[in-house]
Amino acid sequence: MPKAIQELYAQVISNLLTTERLQLAILTLNGLVKQDVAVIDDSDTWTEKDQLDLATFSLQYAALVSQWSSKFMQVELLEQISSKDAEVILKLLPERIRVAIIARSKEIDYPIEATLEMAIASFLDIEAISFADCNPNRGY
Repeated sequence: MPKAIQELYAQVISNLLTTERLQLAILTLNGLVKQDVAVIDDSDTWTEKDQLDLATFSLQYAALVSQWSSKFMQVELLEQISSKDAEVILKLLPERIRVAIIARSKEIDYPIEATLEMAIASFLDIEAISFADCNPNRGY
């Protein structure tokens, strides 16, 4: 990477707020693909498709994890997602969902694993904020 770009990042971009950096990324990417910004959905509302995508990829992750040795799987013992598990989950998600979860995590200043846990737990139980208090039989 050219030194001028590194300096620009260090002196200007890294000092921007997260939302400003995301806006800059949107402008940059839209400029590359000549796309209208209106195409990007920046709402905080999760559509039914978003929820289905999250559930589908969560189940895929669960199937993958179930093949691992129990010593690597801490979620069952701790009733929480580890940072390593969160990385794996994020890699399996569609780009738009991954970006939204990362942005939301930064916005609320929570670790990404806590944000993922909240998203999954509240999808199964609207009163839950973590796996520990999630009761999937409580209903929605």
